[in-house]
Amino acid sequence: DTTKFYKLLEVEKNASEAEIKKAYRKLAVKHHPDKGGDPEKFKEITRAYEVLGDSEKREKYNRGGEDAVDGDGGGDPSDIFESFFGGGGRRGGAAKKRQKTKEVTQPLKVTLEQLYNGHTKKMAITRKVIDKQKGVQQCSDCDGRGVKVEVIRMGPMIQQMQSACGSCGGQGKSFKTKSEREVLEVHVQKGSPDKHKVVFREMADEHPDADTGDVIFVLQEQEHSVFKRKGADLFLERSISLVEALCGFELEITHLDGRKLLVKTSPGEIVQPMMQG
Repeated sequence: DTTKFYKLLEVEKNASEAEIKKAYRKLAVKHHPDKGGDPEKFKEITRAYEVLGDSEKREKYNRGGEDAVDGDGGGDPSDIFESFFGGGGRRGGAAKKRQKTKEVTQPLKVTLEQLYNGHTKKMAITRKVIDKQKGVQQCSDCDGRGVKVEVIRMGPMIQQMQSACGSCGGQGKSFKTKSEREVLEVHVQKGSPDKHKVVFREMADEHPDADTGDVIFVLQEQEHSVFKRKGADLFLERSISLVEALCGFELEITHLDGRKLLVKTSPGEIVQPMMQG
């Protein structure tokens, strides 16, 4: 049967998109359960609009009836009603991209030795996680929509009033969170640059309506008493006396990995700085 949905909306099979919308608007308000309407009837006309209001689904239905669209959609009638009157409906069944909870960024001070040799630091964080024992419950007052919709009829005029559900604070769900302490091992790789980010995926706060955000540690290179770093190079500056310059000298340097380096200059050796003629 390829006429049932058209009969439910009281339109002809060649009805335009605008005519289908108009028919659904009229019947949805008339049969809405909040206004004393029959919930099953409301569900049927909403399902009919969900199919006929989408050009792709309508074409499938016209060819094969309900069997051809059984696997398409079938969303909550109240959600479809709310989306229709609020103007925020999704067309064509496109999935709404889930947001992430706020990521946590934390600076991590590291010495030049730790950056050169590699290092592992244990960092403790505290985050909010969903209490699995109590679980996530759909709000019974708003049926999980997060809003309450009131339709007011004033003669020929219809007014829709929408407000956040007071029971769940507009969340649509009731859930409990608890604080959980985690110890993360931050591996500082050899040669890591200053401001390098070490990311722990999905370790931020949890929320049932969002993907869990990341925890990010940003390496902060501390000033060294001997060396200065420029890219992959290490620089050491040392003032020498006139006697050392004329007679030569030996300087022992302790490298960042503990090795001893011996720097020698010959008596009277002239060192000409590059690019200085």
